[in-house]
Order: sequence, then C-alpha cells, then structure tokens
Amino acid sequence: MPGQGHRRADQHLRQPRQQVRRRDPGVDRVHRRRGAALPVGQCHPGRAHLRPGVPRRGVRQGRRRVRRARRQRLARPRLPVDHRRPAGQVHRHRAVHGPDVQRGQDRRRAYPPPARRRAHPGPSRPPDVVKTPDGLLVDLRRRVGNTWADTLTGRPTVQPTGEPGDPGDAGRPVWPLTLPLGKPTKADLDTRWTDLRRLAIDWRTWADERGLPLKWETRMVRGTPQPLPTHLTIPDIDSAAALLGDGWPERLARARTRHAVLAERFPHAAAGATLRAVDRLTDIDFGLLCDAAAWFATHDATGYTPRQVPIEGLHGKWLNRNQALVTRLAGRDTLGLVGRPSRVHFTYLDPAHRAAGGRHHDSHTLGDTTTPAYPPRIAVITENKDSAVYFPEVPGGIAIEGNGDAAIRVLRIPWLAAVPAIVYWGDIDADGYEIVHALRDGGLTVTTILMDGAAYTGYERFGAWTDDKGAPIGCADRQDLHRLTDAEWAVYEQITDPSWTRVRRVEQERIPLDVAVQALVTTDSRLPGRVPVSGRPAVA
Repeated sequence: MPGQGHRRADQHLRQPRQQVRRRDPGVDRVHRRRGAALPVGQCHPGRAHLRPGVPRRGVRQGRRRVRRARRQRLARPRLPVDHRRPAGQVHRHRAVHGPDVQRGQDRRRAYPPPARRRAHPGPSRPPDVVKTPDGLLVDLRRRVGNTWADTLTGRPTVQPTGEPGDPGDAGRPVWPLTLPLGKPTKADLDTRWTDLRRLAIDWRTWADERGLPLKWETRMVRGTPQPLPTHLTIPDIDSAAALLGDGWPERLARARTRHAVLAERFPHAAAGATLRAVDRLTDIDFGLLCDAAAWFATHDATGYTPRQVPIEGLHGKWLNRNQALVTRLAGRDTLGLVGRPSRVHFTYLDPAHRAAGGRHHDSHTLGDTTTPAYPPRIAVITENKDSAVYFPEVPGGIAIEGNGDAAIRVLRIPWLAAVPAIVYWGDIDADGYEIVHALRDGGLTVTTILMDGAAYTGYERFGAWTDDKGAPIGCADRQDLHRLTDAEWAVYEQITDPSWTRVRRVEQERIPLDVAVQALVTTDSRLPGRVPVSGRPAVA
C-alpha cells in the first residue's frame, strides 16, 4: 500500500479513447489577415474523424474538405496553430504569417516603390478600340508622306503583312494599302456595344460615299451575330491623296512632272531621294538646278568661286545652298569650287603705337605672308569679337578675335608662334575648355585667364541658363581634355557633371574688361617667356 505522498503510477498512463484533450486556446482566435473558423456544421466529413469544437493537431486544414456555400462570400478557413509558419521565416513585407523582419529598414533595394498613378483631372475615358475616320487619316498621312517618292519612281516599297505582332514576313507592295481599324474585345462588345454599333454605321456611310471597300467580320454580341468593320482598303496613292486633300493631289502631279524631267536628263539620279529633295524647290529653282547640273556635267569649274560660274541666272548664294544637289545630278564627286580665303582679325593694344598714329585694327589672310606692325610681346585670343575690338591698351599687346570654335584658325598664323606669351580668354563652358585643349594640342603654348574656379564663383550670378535660341543649356559630354591644367580641369569636370545643378556657362563678355586687363598684366608679369603647360593624364 503506497503512502500518501506517492501517486499511483497508472495515473500517468495515457488512457486511449478515453482521454479528453485540452482545448486549444487558439480555436476562437482570429489570426491577422484571416477570417474566423468555419462552423462545424459547414465542414464536410473527411477521412479523419474530427470532434466538434476540437481541432485535431497534425491534420492540415485542407484535409477537412471545407466547402464554401455557392453565391455566398465566406471567410477563408484559418490555419491551425501548429501549421503556421515560424516567426521570421517569411521575408515579404506583407506576409500573412510571421512578423516582418525588415520593418523599419530600407527596402528600396529589395522592393522598389510602386509606380505612381497619374491623377486625371476628370473621369477616365476608355480608349478608342476602333479607329474613327479622322484617326485613320492621321495614319494615312504618315504612310503617304513616307512612301510617295518611292512610289512615283517605281521603287518596290513594301509593308508588313497581317496584324502587328505577326511573325516576320517579306511584306507586300504598299498599294493597295489595307489599314486596320481595330478589333474590340468581348468585354468591349458587351459594355460599349451601342457606341461600337453607331461607329460601324458611320464607317459604312463614310466608305460608301468615297467608294472604298471595307472588310467585315461577324462577332457574337450578347448571343447574336453582329457585323463589324475591321479593315479599310485604299487602292492607290492618288485615292489616298484625294482623301487627304491639303495640296496632296497637286504635289503628286508636280512630282510626276519633275520625275519625268530627271529621268530624261539625269537618269542616273532619278531616284526617290532626289525626287524628295527637289520637291521643296519652286519651278524656277528646279529649272535653274537642271541647267546648272547640265553645265557642271560638261565643264570643269576647278578653281572657280561660286560667283564666277558662268551660268545665266545663277548667283553664289543659291549655288552654295544647293551645291550638294547639283553635284549629285552632275554625276561628280565634287564641283571643284573654291571658297573665300579666311581672315583673322586682330587689334593693336600698344599705347605707343596708337599714339604715333598707327592703325588700331588689322587682319591676316590665312595662307598669305604678312607681319604685324610691331613684334607683339603678348597676344590674347578672345572667344568673343567685341572683347578683342574694345580690349584696353596693353604695352606690346595684340588682341586676336577667336570667333568661338573658329579660334583654331590662329594655328595657321606663322608669326603667332614667335610671341613670347599667348593667353586665351573664353567662356567658362565646355566649348571654351575644348578650344583651349585644341590650341595646345595644335602646338601653341597657351595659358588662360579668368577660366578657373575663382572666376566661375565670382561671376556665376551672371551665368546663362539658355543659349542664343532660348533652349536650355544641357550637360555636354565629357571629353578627354588631357591638355587642361588641374585648375581648368576642376571647373570642366564640374560643368560636365550631369548632377551639377548650377549654371554651365559664364559668358566672357559678362566679365568687365578692366578685370581682364588686370588678369592679363598679372599673368604677363609671372611669365617671362612661354608658358609651360602641365599636362594632365588622359581621362579613363
């Protein structure tokens, strides 16, 4: 007989089929983002025996064969506690089971933000599933504009066959042209049938009035067969021109006449590209073009200037403007014409020379042999013409007009290489530093003034945001300007940085001339002879 302090051993034994299992505390609990458990009466009896109100551990909820009532929205069955995912296993930011392990962290790399929806000012309008006649004319105008020249010259222009997205095909001739009108979906037919039916009637009337054939297709709409137009066929380019109007019939008639002339007089150049090029000319200019091409085809004009060509009614500006077209019709690689010799203008800055009555302005014709009035001790090349013309007096100085990127012409001046000090002053922008690099790369030892970081910071408030045409000044592509000094490269690197939010151009004329003179004198005093340029390593 055991003592009172001991229990019977059989009390610890499990009594099969008699033990009442402890009620699961999560039976009546509604899990996050889950509905309540289904009542027992709605559970279909499965293979596993389940007692009412007591969920069986180790059995998946799916094995209960839970059925939802038809035409009735019921809550999804909850998962048993022992089948929930362990905490921290799921890494999605909106997981149903388990905590969000990345809450409060930066998910921009793993989860990009969703695209923002564009707000509409009013109620949204569904897109047109079938084109209107006006919308079709827009496509027709584009097709005619791209193919009219090749069509008139007999070039076999082709168009893709079938609908967009079909496998690759060699295509078929453009004319007759078949244009798709659009194919509505079944949902469009059910929801917008009234509008589509009215549009089909409009298409039938529009096509019958113009004598154009329509292709129809029978579609089932609400259980009844209904005809809908799918394609419109235009037989030829003249019919298309009549539909477009806006001068297209007259334009095609004029083009046919000019093509006949080109085919007779210049058969080697009677192509679609040539016909398109002469379309912009007036009748007088077209006749002059044919006469000029015929003359150059039989005469050698090498050494002539455009004004010296002996053709009646021809002037130099017209020939300069149409020289490429004349060369093509004449069947030559070049006409052999020569242009005017280039001149570089400069201003004498020496006060003693001016006081003695010497001339202030002079020029050097490239290719000619000339010398300045006195041997210059310092030469300043300015990007802007006015800066050189009105540059203040500097003993022994000369101001040369660079005229923008034409400044590299000074490389052809023989006496410039003998000047002890050569200074360049240009705009603080990408073009200005590219000119400096080109001058140094051409053999000139050039130093710069007012093109460093201090000048940019001091005159940034006068910088330009737009060019001379009013267009915003964009970021220029960074070039390999290894001839720039470190100070110049620092500014060039900033203004060619796409993330740079300050001005990208400080024009030269915005800086006072007296400041430029002081900078020039300071530079001249520091440079007893030629200015050595410290080369920079090439940009990777």
